[in-house]
This record gives sequence, structure tokens and C-alpha cells, in this order.
Amino acid sequence: MKPNKFAFTLLPALISIFVIGAIIYLGDLRAIFIVTTIAALLMVSFLYWAEATTYTVYANRVEIKTVMPFYVHAKTVWTASILECELTQSPIDRLFGTGTLTFTSATGVPIPLPFVPNPTQALAKIIGQ
Repeated sequence: MKPNKFAFTLLPALISIFVIGAIIYLGDLRAIFIVTTIAALLMVSFLYWAEATTYTVYANRVEIKTVMPFYVHAKTVWTASILECELTQSPIDRLFGTGTLTFTSATGVPIPLPFVPNPTQALAKIIGQ
């Protein structure tokens, strides 16, 4: 399962604003080409990072693994028990093969996800003990 990352929604909008601002401010065709190329490379790098992260859900734990060419990071979050795992996807999520995972258990007490960057904390939540 791939996590839903902010790169698919927020980043393209910010890069578009950056490129439009450069077009208005610079006005030079070479400068516009350079700024557009840098913006596209940034967007591709964030999308690649989002694609490299996977969630694996087990009965009592969730494993998060990020695999890059020279970097591997793995983390396991243990819960008392996961009764239900629900996947929510928007049309854009389906296009990119991502989604929002919601885990529920008997108690309904939220568990914070310290390993998720701040912009994406609202995108995946685990409810349990």
C-alpha cells in the first residue's frame, strides 16, 4: 500500500505559482526555461519519494518502509490490535495508486504518528490503544 502524500496535491500548486511568478518577474525566455526545469525536477523528486514509501498492515503492527537508491528507512508501529483497515481514495489517488489508510480498534483512542512529516499527519491516522 502506498501512502497518500502531500506531493500529489500541494506541491504542484506551489510549483505552478513559483513558475508563474518567475514568468512575470523575469520575462526572459532562458530564465523561464531554467525556472520551469528546476520546478519540474523538484516535483518529480517529491513524487519519487512518495512512491518509494510503502505501508504493510499486519494484525498488531504497521510497517513503514522508504527505499531510495542510497537510503533505506524502516519503522514499525505496534498497536494492541487492528480490527479494521479502511482505504479511502480520491480519483487522483487512484491515478497514482495511493490512498488514505485508517486503522480502527476497539477503544477508539487516537495514536499519533511521529514518523509522518507535519503536512501529512492528517492523511493517515491510526486509532487504537
